[in-house]
Amino acid sequence: CLVGSEMCIRDSGALPDGRLVSTSGDGTGRVWDLSVPPNRPVTAPHDWNVSAIHSWNNDQFITGGTDGKVVLASTSETSEPLVLTQHGAPIVGVNVLQSGDVLSLDASSLLRVSQPLGDPSGLIEINVAPGATSLDVRDSLGVVTGHADGSVRFHDFADEVAFVDAHGS
Repeated sequence: CLVGSEMCIRDSGALPDGRLVSTSGDGTGRVWDLSVPPNRPVTAPHDWNVSAIHSWNNDQFITGGTDGKVVLASTSETSEPLVLTQHGAPIVGVNVLQSGDVLSLDASSLLRVSQPLGDPSGLIEINVAPGATSLDVRDSLGVVTGHADGSVRFHDFADEVAFVDAHGS
């Protein structure tokens, strides 16, 4: 993928019903399903590049953009996208906890836990080690972040609980 290219898939995931979703440099996400026309974009309200996506709850998915927005969107034509939170830096990863809370990680290494309906009262913020580049959730491990220095770090919601120098650089 070329830097700045609009015709580049940035991230992808599978919905629980088997359909695929992908993000692109043109700011859209797409649903890949034989029952949905492949050229119908599912547009989340990002200003530009959608950089992360996570499927959730059958027809819903969470997107994160280089504009710092985290959005709950749906493949349903009757559902409007909802901005859940706005970060001050580009989003590098999004995920959903079993509780339904939404995790977002930005390029400044700020990990945020948001309510799925955009309720700001439940907002939690955690600063993780610098250079965060990716985010995942593992039921047995908790929150996992990847970093530019090649490390993988495991977190609970109080502190970093483990560090692995997985790649050395």
